[in-house]
Amino acid sequence: MRNLKKIVCTALAALTIVSSSAAVGTAVQGSVFTNSITVEAASRTPLEVINGIIDDYQSMKKAYEAKLAIVNAELKNAKDPRIIEDLKREQAHCKEVIRALKETIASLKAQIPKIYFKKYTGNSNSLVDALKALKINNTMKYRKRIAAANGISNYSGTAAQNTKMLNLLKKGKLQNPDATIMVSVSSVIDEELPQGLIVLS
Repeated sequence: MRNLKKIVCTALAALTIVSSSAAVGTAVQGSVFTNSITVEAASRTPLEVINGIIDDYQSMKKAYEAKLAIVNAELKNAKDPRIIEDLKREQAHCKEVIRALKETIASLKAQIPKIYFKKYTGNSNSLVDALKALKINNTMKYRKRIAAANGISNYSGTAAQNTKMLNLLKKGKLQNPDATIMVSVSSVIDEELPQGLIVLS
């Protein structure tokens, strides 16, 4: 699988949407590879990170849809058998890349719920108690990480900050800074990634 290791290793610098503390792992099985990314967002939340990744794939899909439209138009007017053969190969390739991208985008979207901590359904108005009930690390150090992942800067444990985090937890929308997202990606996408572009899962 061409340049797979290089593509994965250049992820943090290439997209600038994952913090330097993110961890990336890769496993290869048959014609697909599975990337996992543990996100501790410094300037972007885990949800923003994964949405940015999805946007990259969608942009790539649109580019291939446009390319396919051009190939289809050329195929209608082609007369030379060799040119027709080449265009049909290109047509099939574009369709395969588009199909793989659609599947990957759907797989990524299905992972979004895993970004959040389990919903808190208790009656406590204490963030620490709610975290304890869900067996989530409730130390100040970890709460700072949770706060940063949820767009709360300069967390110091104020009542307002804790209430905001608790309300998110009660809605099941408190983002986990250690969220791990995994998705299987067809090798055909890896073959088509331009140098310097990485779409992680």
